[in-house]
Parts: sequence; C-alpha cells; structure tokens
Amino acid sequence: MAGSPTIPEPGAEQLSGRAASLKQVSNRLSEMIELLKADRERLDAHRAAAGLADPPPPGEVPATVRAELASLREEEGRLRSRLQEIERLRQSASDELVGLQEHIAHAIGLHVALRRLHEAEDRAAVVEAIQDIVVNIVGSEQMAVLAPGPGGGLELAAGMGEEGRVGGLDGRALAAALERGEILAGEGSERALPGALACVPLRAHGQPAGLLLLFGLLPQKAALGPQDLEVLELLQVHGALALRAAAAEESRHGTG
Repeated sequence: MAGSPTIPEPGAEQLSGRAASLKQVSNRLSEMIELLKADRERLDAHRAAAGLADPPPPGEVPATVRAELASLREEEGRLRSRLQEIERLRQSASDELVGLQEHIAHAIGLHVALRRLHEAEDRAAVVEAIQDIVVNIVGSEQMAVLAPGPGGGLELAAGMGEEGRVGGLDGRALAAALERGEILAGEGSERALPGALACVPLRAHGQPAGLLLLFGLLPQKAALGPQDLEVLELLQVHGALALRAAAAEESRHGTG
C-alpha cells in the first residue's frame, strides 16, 4: 500500500551468525568429549597392561606400583571432572542454540506478518492480517477487532464468533481504554478489562484506530508471556497505521 512505513529488519542475519557460532562451539565440545573418552580408554588399557585392573591387597603391592595406581586414579578423576564440565558446557550451548533458532523463526515470522499487514489494500484485509498474527504468533483464536463506525462509535469489524462477548462488555470501559491507549492484559488482574483476557488499543501518533480484544488462548498455551506482550505492542502501533491507511485509501476511492 502506498505510504506504508518501512518495517525494520528483525536482525535475522546477526541472529543466524550467533546460531552458527553456537553450533561451532557445540561441535567443538563434542569433539573434546570424544577425545576425553579416548584418553579414558587408553588409561584403562594402560592399567590393564600394568596388571592394575584388579589390584591385589595393599600389603602385596610394591610401593612403586601403589604410587602408579594412585597417579592413574588421580588422573582418572581429573578426566571425569573435565568430561562432566565439557558435557555441561555442550548441553548449555545446545540449549542456547535451540532457543536462538526459535527466536530467529519468531522474528522472521513476525516481520513477514507485519509486512503483509502494511501491504493490505482495504480494512477487511488489514483486520484479517491482524487476526492471523494473533492466531499464529500470539496463540489465540478467541478475539474481536473493533473499529470506528460511521457514527463515531466503535463497531465490530471482525468477531471470530465472539460477538456475544463483545456485546457483554462495558462500552464506556472500551471507550476509556481506547482513549488511554494502554494495553490491558491479564484476566483477573487490576490492569485487566473486565470480561477480556487482553484489550489492545490500536493507536498511532496519538490517534485511535480501533481495539483488539482477546478472550482466551489456544489449549496448549497457559498464559500470555513477555514475548506475546511485545507482539501486542507492535500490533498496537502497526495495526493502527494499517487501519488508518486502509481507511484513507477507501475514502480516496469512495469504497469506505
């Protein structure tokens, strides 16, 4: 859509570079573990060759052999400690790599979704893009989008079957939330809008463009997390810009 704002890249190249670095670290640690295991095998073989695998009672072992046995056992302890520490580091690097890969996928998916949002040609397409972001990234299919109607009040732009819940909300509370421009999230908390899991005023440059309401999450999602709130904050601005741009486009062509 003409006049759409430039969406900054999510830094995928930098994240990919970090992931590649972690992958190298993980591979190197795996190589070191194999080397330590090889050293352990050589140590066991040396003990067996020296007849120390099943040592006789201490009184029958010469002092030099006892010293060699003690040295081998001490070295074995050091190797075990090193092996455990390297395995711990390898697991930590592997976990960080998985988390970083998930973050990269999330950032790229959100970037593509926001670009689609700004390329929408009319309000219906904008609302559909907002819904897709909420379903696929936030994890909610129970939502509604309200937009200003011809009379100046808020009207339902998309309900996804939640029309009844919207009708049960306090209209004055919705208008106040839109005016304040503050995201209200956390059902049952002091900052929540009664009757909704989250209320996201779609505002940009101080101008309201609508409300996004969430009433529940997908079964596998327990609660909204910090990353979800970041997405809702992005939608608060980008959704408003896209809705206002679509309204201006429709007005220009007489389709609003």
